[in-house]
Amino acid sequence: MNLLASHGTGEEQILVYETNTLFDEKGSFRVLQFADEAVQGAIDLRQPERILFEYPRALIHLIEHNRNHKHESSDLFIIGHGVGTISSYFSKQSCVTAEINETVVQLSREYFGWNGNHMLIGDGRLLLEQEQRQYDYIVLDAFTSKGIPQHLSTVQFFELASSKLKQNGALLINVTSKGKQDVRSNAVYSTLQSAFPHTYAFTLQSAKERDIRNSILIGSNVIMRYRLRSMAGFVPYIPEAGYVMYD
Repeated sequence: MNLLASHGTGEEQILVYETNTLFDEKGSFRVLQFADEAVQGAIDLRQPERILFEYPRALIHLIEHNRNHKHESSDLFIIGHGVGTISSYFSKQSCVTAEINETVVQLSREYFGWNGNHMLIGDGRLLLEQEQRQYDYIVLDAFTSKGIPQHLSTVQFFELASSKLKQNGALLINVTSKGKQDVRSNAVYSTLQSAFPHTYAFTLQSAKERDIRNSILIGSNVIMRYRLRSMAGFVPYIPEAGYVMYD
């Protein structure tokens, strides 16, 4: 590992490093990582335009496949920046990102080539509440060491998100889970069901049922379409009933 940058200490530490191995793949990679060893983003130095992780590829497919017209643009509000993978992909469209940590934004510019300008620094919920417009999609990709921040997974937040979506809009959430028996992600899904007429859940297939993996949870005002072969390995599943979370 070749360490390029280290900011903060303890639980606030953020690292940028280069490595020849990323999730069992050999190559040349640059990685943004938090102190809890959670990888927040990465690029392939040999193919910088390549999207490494499955979940942003799946999210991009969902957004593009549910447009009314192939070349129609989408208005996006993203909570959680990482290295700016999704906002970079949609850089020619209307895309606003909310990121609570300004250092993350600075590192994404310096080490990962992010050159966007629609960035808001602060708490994503408060910034979304202040928005005067509605969006086609709200993407929630914000994490702490314990998962999605509590205030971004309650009935009140999901109702706020619903009010900021257009008639055909959807809230797309990236979570980590242990499959359909994961208590936390099941609670997020059950809470989504209290705020949206249509909900969906997808998860990466894993050899072991209790392995931690990415899942995508969706709350939508309309029926969502998808092509399974374009979902980057994500498959639909039905979460078990969970508790509903409130502020």
